[in-house]
Amino acid sequence: MQPWSAKEWQVYLLAFARCSLQAARLAVAPLLVFIQLEMGFDTYTKGRILSAFPAGYLMTQVVGGSLSDRIGGKPVMTISLWCTAVCTILLPVAGRYGPTALWIILFIEGMLQGPTFPTNAVILGKWISPKERSWANAMTEAGSPAGGLIAMGLSPLVCTTIGWRATCVVFGVLVGLFTLLWQAKAASSPGTCPYITQQEKADLVRDGVYDPNAPMPKVRGQLFALPRLPLSIMLAPSAMVVMSSHAIYNFGRYFLYFWMPSYFHEGLGLSPHIAGFYLILPELCGAVFTALGGTLAGRLATRGGWEPTQLRKLFSGVGFVGAGIAMLLLAVAKGPFFASVALCIEGSLNAMHGSGFKANYQDLTENHRGALAGVGNTVATLASTVGPILIAGLLETYHSWTMNFSFIALCFFVGAVSYITFAGTAVLDNIDERKPKGKKAKMSDDYTGSPNKKDQGTDDSETLVSF
Repeated sequence: MQPWSAKEWQVYLLAFARCSLQAARLAVAPLLVFIQLEMGFDTYTKGRILSAFPAGYLMTQVVGGSLSDRIGGKPVMTISLWCTAVCTILLPVAGRYGPTALWIILFIEGMLQGPTFPTNAVILGKWISPKERSWANAMTEAGSPAGGLIAMGLSPLVCTTIGWRATCVVFGVLVGLFTLLWQAKAASSPGTCPYITQQEKADLVRDGVYDPNAPMPKVRGQLFALPRLPLSIMLAPSAMVVMSSHAIYNFGRYFLYFWMPSYFHEGLGLSPHIAGFYLILPELCGAVFTALGGTLAGRLATRGGWEPTQLRKLFSGVGFVGAGIAMLLLAVAKGPFFASVALCIEGSLNAMHGSGFKANYQDLTENHRGALAGVGNTVATLASTVGPILIAGLLETYHSWTMNFSFIALCFFVGAVSYITFAGTAVLDNIDERKPKGKKAKMSDDYTGSPNKKDQGTDDSETLVSF
């Protein structure tokens, strides 16, 4: 068996980073079942606590993504990993002071994890060629359901044995241990990697991924610079549909993450650790099918001759439609077994987005990947912030899980239609950065762009949004 190349190290490190961060983040939902029993707060308070992480998470997306564009992704991800470990360990201390203190710690943890999604896009953009983009993005995306598998399945079992406080400490320590590996092996780009071979570096130059003459990122003077993103990129239909699809995905996915432990406990009458057993399988399916989807997309691109736009539409179309049908099945499911089957179908098909709209962020821009992914994930996080409070209000008012499942299905179907209609992979940097100085950008066939073109100049006349 050949050792991993430097490029493969970055992909798998990002996958494990996503797994670690997601496990620490999502463990809160099943642990809240135990915390609520201990503290005795109501469903609305529970929903407010669940909204704390997304509220903090959305605040640092654009800033963190733009910072990764300027100084490289490794230092930004390192800060997020270390701070997540510390905040997770501090949750038991916050629990002594009630729900408000829990909210504060989760809000801070969300702020510090905010840059991780756009940072993932920036690092992959520095290492991965367009033909390998679906595979690499899907591999890193597989870390999220793997983290969900650990959080939703194992945390209730561990909590039943050692208590929720000790469980938080275990999760925090594990994140800290992984961070040591990350610091040792991660690299923002091929030029900063100490163990990359000359042959691999030459291959990356040939594929147009790495430019050895490009200036190295500098930290000094960049930490507090305002992030900037051309307005024409942000408002392009192909960019807007990626962001709206991401919002729909997050709204539905985090509804399941946050509320399924409560549904199995309150709606189906299962104990928390038995509910955890049923929730393991959907996350396992999601992790496996994310990897399989990436492998299939890679083969369709290299052997089948499929264009990137076709791949993005195929995989996100299947993801949205399949997940919508699964939610309708969940609405009529009787008993935990059939509910778990419906969730397995949903998790398997929703996993296809790793080769769909999530990879699309890297297609649309070379110079502003972090900023664009930050804006998109901010919009998506707003959906997952409002979601827990909205669902809590609907449950308090109508006491109907079926209505909520049907509403999520409708959102998924809308996402499928809009993405298939408007998605594209043309490089949008060309709209602003190749126009004659002093003239407004004009959309035309001349600006279709190519991922391998190296014009990095920024015209003084471009319209920029500063955040």
